[in-house]
Amino acid sequence: MSFLRRTLRALHVRRRLREEPTQRLLLTHLSVLLVLCAVSTCALLVSYHEVHRTPDRVRDDMAPAIQEIAAARAALKEAQGAAEASVRRRLTDVAGAGEEYRTQLSAADQSLSRVAERQLEGDEGRGTLEAVNGLLTVYDDSVGQATGRYADDRLMRNQKLDEADSILGRPPVGILPRLGRLQDKQIATMRARTSFGATQTAGWVLTEVSLLLLATVLVSAWLTLRRRCGRVFNGWLLAGFVLTVLLAVLPLWWTVGTQHQLDRARGELTAMKDRASQPDLTAAGKSVRASMETTDPAAGRLPWIAGGCGVLVTLPLVGLGWRVYADYERAAP
Repeated sequence: MSFLRRTLRALHVRRRLREEPTQRLLLTHLSVLLVLCAVSTCALLVSYHEVHRTPDRVRDDMAPAIQEIAAARAALKEAQGAAEASVRRRLTDVAGAGEEYRTQLSAADQSLSRVAERQLEGDEGRGTLEAVNGLLTVYDDSVGQATGRYADDRLMRNQKLDEADSILGRPPVGILPRLGRLQDKQIATMRARTSFGATQTAGWVLTEVSLLLLATVLVSAWLTLRRRCGRVFNGWLLAGFVLTVLLAVLPLWWTVGTQHQLDRARGELTAMKDRASQPDLTAAGKSVRASMETTDPAAGRLPWIAGGCGVLVTLPLVGLGWRVYADYERAAP
């Protein structure tokens, strides 16, 4: 009888030792799942938003700023050519520097006004544009004298044309070199903001690793329920696993597509510096805008991703928390 009592006592102790570690193990799984859910969802939302807010900036600010500077430079080159052609054709006594010169100079002035509203270099950029506008007034005055007041004085006419050409193109203080440097800086800023850099890479690595760990812990929790609690099926954990996989794959896929369009736009905007014709610049600007518009659906999915992240936090909390409560707390005497 004493042997039997000792055996029963040993079985009872063994059962308690087996049940208590199971409860702690489930609670450990639940704690780890909640931490991973918090880390992965925060990293996912921040990383996704960081990439998908860039197309709007490219379309509304970066592309117009770079395009308008290129347009201004092209128009000024056309204006200089028109002024020189006007002198050669002896048309100055009729229309001054010529209608083409005035048209191109007006186009350049309008482009510079639009650049001032969107330029990317802050106070430095505004300072450059103020200097360019001042030089542009002096340039126009020199051309006006060459094609008007001194139109019949070959020596003074040539001197004023050379002066205008120097104001326009003399490095590094001329109008075109100043605009070229501003354009280079804006292109560099645009590249930095549209490239998939180290920060974005680290954010997505953290996101994918934490989601992978989350999926692994979900499987481990299900196996624990199956082995120790006899729960073969848990719909909450299954739904959490499926949602984890979807959040790991779909946002990354959409981000790759958006980044591809950003890379394409970056290449077209960089190439604008070497384009000298207004039709080419206009076509390139339309292409950039069209590329950025294709990313709007992906950017609009952010609220849905945020909702999925909220559900992801809830699923393991319900799936494991209810099991702990139903199997241990509610069943406790």
